[in-house]
Amino acid sequence: LRNLGLTGKLTHPDIDVLEELPIVTDLRLSRNGGVPTYANPDLSSVDRETLQRAYLDRAGGSPARTGAPILIDKFPLNLVEAGFVAAVFPAARFILSLRHPNDCVLSCFMQSFELNPAMANFFNLGDASRLYDRVMTLWSLFERRLALKVHRVRYEDVVADMQGAVAPVLDFIGAGWHENVENYRQTALNRGQINTPSYNQVVKPLYRDAMDRWRNYENRFTPYQHLLDPWIERWGYT
Repeated sequence: LRNLGLTGKLTHPDIDVLEELPIVTDLRLSRNGGVPTYANPDLSSVDRETLQRAYLDRAGGSPARTGAPILIDKFPLNLVEAGFVAAVFPAARFILSLRHPNDCVLSCFMQSFELNPAMANFFNLGDASRLYDRVMTLWSLFERRLALKVHRVRYEDVVADMQGAVAPVLDFIGAGWHENVENYRQTALNRGQINTPSYNQVVKPLYRDAMDRWRNYENRFTPYQHLLDPWIERWGYT
């Protein structure tokens, strides 16, 4: 889903997509002085509108910058900000992009991330597995207690049948299918600079090589598999 749109040149005419930047986290920290108040059900309408405007200002004016009515913020760790997002944008819809937990952990471990407090968890599989478990536990708590509007889409399903997997997502956010969505590679090439660790992959056709890659390192996962097995079952990968 990372290439459903871009500033000025949209793959889907109704969708603009932000780069992977911690805009929500920065806004929450500035609002709360660093105190992690994730959801405030007593947020006044004035405060809510102020935060909404601040978010859009930090996002560079989207979606007004392109005229697209739908904005997708695809920063991965917005998972842990879902409560704050729901408080500021009560009508927000969440797309939960999934992948086999072992493959997800392995992919993060193999990336050369810029070091920050979150990415410091990817120096070894143990820390990466623990982070996955904690993030998904917090997300699940938000989803259950706040009754978030969520649509799940699995990486493996997109690879197997892109239109079959993506069309329901577009319906969920009120966009509908557009034939140019399948032209995501050209959109990425036109973009020039892509702010994501997997920048070199988004201009390639969909491929299966990365599916079940973790099995090549299965013995390395053994000490931490108990952290991931519940999520393998939860997301339907058993």
